[in-house]
Amino acid sequence: MLKSAQYTKYEPTRRSLLISPEDMIESKQMIELEMEQKRRQAQKRLAQKRLVESPSLEDQGITAAFLEDDGEEGPSILAVKRDLKRRKC
Repeated sequence: MLKSAQYTKYEPTRRSLLISPEDMIESKQMIELEMEQKRRQAQKRLAQKRLVESPSLEDQGITAAFLEDDGEEGPSILAVKRDLKRRKC
């Protein structure tokens, strides 16, 4: 009895549901519709995420103008090149 009591704790009682073929077809269609809706929502979220994360035309890469610009962040490459040319001459 002790073994069977422990066994029933881990093995739930099994039930069988009687479903007609029409009900099976209907439930299958409902599941397919739910899956399609989830897939569409995931695609919408992915498209929105891409729009948010996509860089603008100005931020697409490092350009010569970006490298040679004297910004507030530090000396530009143009200034470093000028200093090196002055030191060599």
